[in-house]
Amino acid sequence: MTETVGNKTYTYVRNADNSNVTPSQFKAYLYTALESFKGSTSDTVTTLNGQTLYANIKDDISHLLATNWFASKELAQGNTKGGSAAGDSYLATITTILENSLTTPNGQQILWAGGRGSGVLNKKGSNNSNNDKLYPYSFYGMPDDPTYQDGMYWVTGPEGEANNGKGTQFYSNAGSNWQSGNYGKAVYGYVNWDTYEDGNMTRSQPDNSAPFLTVGFGTTGKWDDAAMGGDTTVGFIKETNLANSSLNIKAGSGTVNLEGDLGKAKALDTVNIESTGAVTLGNPQNTATTYHNGTVYADYGIYISGGTVTRRLYGQ
Repeated sequence: MTETVGNKTYTYVRNADNSNVTPSQFKAYLYTALESFKGSTSDTVTTLNGQTLYANIKDDISHLLATNWFASKELAQGNTKGGSAAGDSYLATITTILENSLTTPNGQQILWAGGRGSGVLNKKGSNNSNNDKLYPYSFYGMPDDPTYQDGMYWVTGPEGEANNGKGTQFYSNAGSNWQSGNYGKAVYGYVNWDTYEDGNMTRSQPDNSAPFLTVGFGTTGKWDDAAMGGDTTVGFIKETNLANSSLNIKAGSGTVNLEGDLGKAKALDTVNIESTGAVTLGNPQNTATTYHNGTVYADYGIYISGGTVTRRLYGQ
């Protein structure tokens, strides 16, 4: 159906009863449409590129879905609420180095994740670049996401429910400046921005070229702020919440050293640590993570028993 508001006409896809098409209905429609080509001349006649019409249409649909952040968001969520409940699924929020290592374990594969927002400030587009001209906000030095102007946010899953549904900010562009090479800072969890050479300067993402987060660049899963419609994005990362598990450590007479926080990235149901030796929580000298204070997060209970139980804080 079409609807005209002012001088603009909008086109919508709706069911026969005028209800909204759900992601599962949309997927079923695409599947049915593709299957209708099978067994017909569309499945046997070869086109100029050497593929059948069926293969071309399938590739076109896959490409349109793969390069659209909003379509990927709906497909990842499916019929769930896409939030914090067990069983909910959503575009992945990547808050630890472990999660990032699992996104593209077999090499470069550029995928959508559940982040969006604006990158470095004070960057203007070039009149010599047709690509820059596609993005009117960033072209004129403005934040490229009008909804999230002060940085990048996780807007899906449990993190997306924070701040009354605005999401969780993980990168801030406050005080950043493209001209001076100040690219902002991480303000939550883990980030892995890509870098590139620009003349005699090393630039860092997010460079305010587009508002949607992609991951999977190079061999270490680097991040970029990307636009929809590009040829490099091949799909998305889907994350599904599982019910929280319990952790049970029985060390006998051995020592237990937990040098980071426990249950922060993924909460635990209960935590039970038993030893007749020393139990130490936290290590402020641990440089592998900033979450090294020995804080234990659990839903329903924490029990720690040891010959000695020590929590090491900063300065100890």
